[in-house]
Amino acid sequence: MPSRTYAQIECGLPNSKKIRRLDCHKSKWAYVCAHLSSFCTYSGVFQYPQHMWAHDAGLSSSEVEQAIAKLADAGLVEFDPEEEFVRIVGWFRKKNGPENPNRATSIIRDLSDLEGVSPRMLCGSIAELSVSLVKRSRGWAEVERVRSELKEFLNQTLADHGEEILDRLDDELATAPRWVATELPSIFPTLSHHFRNPSQTVKEPFENPFQTVSEHETRLDADETHKKTRKNKKEDGGQKVSNVPTSKTSPPSATEEPLRKGSRPTASALNSPLARGDTISLEVR
Repeated sequence: MPSRTYAQIECGLPNSKKIRRLDCHKSKWAYVCAHLSSFCTYSGVFQYPQHMWAHDAGLSSSEVEQAIAKLADAGLVEFDPEEEFVRIVGWFRKKNGPENPNRATSIIRDLSDLEGVSPRMLCGSIAELSVSLVKRSRGWAEVERVRSELKEFLNQTLADHGEEILDRLDDELATAPRWVATELPSIFPTLSHHFRNPSQTVKEPFENPFQTVSEHETRLDADETHKKTRKNKKEDGGQKVSNVPTSKTSPPSATEEPLRKGSRPTASALNSPLARGDTISLEVR
């Protein structure tokens, strides 16, 4: 991984709330030295031995340990004391984000080649890069190619580190513009099933998600019902009509219909052999 020959630092760094909360200048200077170090890379994740960090900042071993702890508590860096990897938090959010497709491809390759860095630290950097890349690539001519590379990179990271990348992406999207939280899952669909806040997956939640008929159609149906009611009133002489639902049972048979009307059986039916109980013989030809 190539080291940098220059550093880009925000001019508003002294006004940063996180920086101003640090209670000593030793921690602030140690933070600046991490940006300026020859160990630092274009990805903002690099191996920085504590004794070299202490040398660059002009601090003792105990002082640099205290400075690193304060920077980590302030959310400015992440540090792995065993492997001595440091990640500068927020690296891709401003000046150091990819400025063109070639730089984006180069950073993706650099992060892919990192070895020995903890999964949490690596995934945190990848999450920052992903959000920054979605925001910056909208006007690029090669946007489709770059986002295709990002999709492949995220899928590979998911295969290597599991849900760690999903958790870090979720954290990063919590402070990202809402449209980014909608667009990134279209590149990396697995993310859409992992949001802790489901409303992040849509731009504006529907007031009634089960409504399937438009307001215009509902109004037309109501007008049609009103017209039919007025027509029925006119035909019935202005009397009030009650809409009693009809029974869904089967219609009465022909033998049941006379009994329903209260009619008596006919004389021929009463004098028939079947009614008298006579034995009927059937001749089969």
